[in-house]
Amino acid sequence: MRHKRSWVEMNCPKRPLVFEGWGDLDKRPSTFKWEPMDFGSPPSPGTARLYYRIGWTALVLCNKMVYFADEIYGFDAMVDLARERFPRFILQLPLERDYLNG
Repeated sequence: MRHKRSWVEMNCPKRPLVFEGWGDLDKRPSTFKWEPMDFGSPPSPGTARLYYRIGWTALVLCNKMVYFADEIYGFDAMVDLARERFPRFILQLPLERDYLNG
């Protein structure tokens, strides 16, 4: 059973909420409805893929890292948000959008 989060934890985190990876079950908002099986094969090197679900945006990189934000973002905005919050080397490389069905 998940522990109850305090009012401050629920209402005052830095907005938008952004996760690197899946995060702890007890820290995810109830609106978070993603599962690892929701993503197909990883994108090709130098690209990233964007997914949307129930007001959330997911950015999947070629190394299978995934970033989530609790708002709907376009590709460039999501990449910029992930770069701002998580200064990882792979995020600093130029990334192009990988179209799943393109």
